[in-house]
Amino acid sequence: MIRRTESRIRIGSEDGFDATTEMDLDTLRFGASQEVDYGRGCKVITSEAHPDGLVLVFDGEGNGITQHDFAAKLIGRTISGELIVGFSKLTNFQLP
Repeated sequence: MIRRTESRIRIGSEDGFDATTEMDLDTLRFGASQEVDYGRGCKVITSEAHPDGLVLVFDGEGNGITQHDFAAKLIGRTISGELIVGFSKLTNFQLP
């Protein structure tokens, strides 16, 4: 498994979705699909405003990402209960 102290992900706002106000940050998980699909994965430790949306900072422990993964998954809910799913190409992970 690849270990990181934190992962930073920018979520963009768009017409009909405001990333700064509509996500339930406590429900968000980030990491390998085999982790987040079962409620595991990294949790949000802080967020930062960005001109185009919101930057989420996740604790890097428990991400489940290995050298065989090419993408990470984000899953969670909006404050109104709608499902959020996203993927991110892994580009800056250091192999052990």
